[in-house]
Amino acid sequence: MLSHFSLDLIAFSLSAGGGGILSWYGNNDLLSNGLSMVFALVMTLIMFLGKQRKIMQENAARLINA
Repeated sequence: MLSHFSLDLIAFSLSAGGGGILSWYGNNDLLSNGLSMVFALVMTLIMFLGKQRKIMQENAARLINA
């Protein structure tokens, strides 16, 4: 849910008329792509650490052995 909200926030901040929040900072495409990439990398790193990693390994093992 957090990922959908964040990606929607980035997408809707770029309005077609150039009046979105991200249009205040220059190159809209570069900024939105950079924010999307950083968000995806952060979420990936979070999923590889701690309890989430163990849950992902258990789910992967269950899917592979099934």
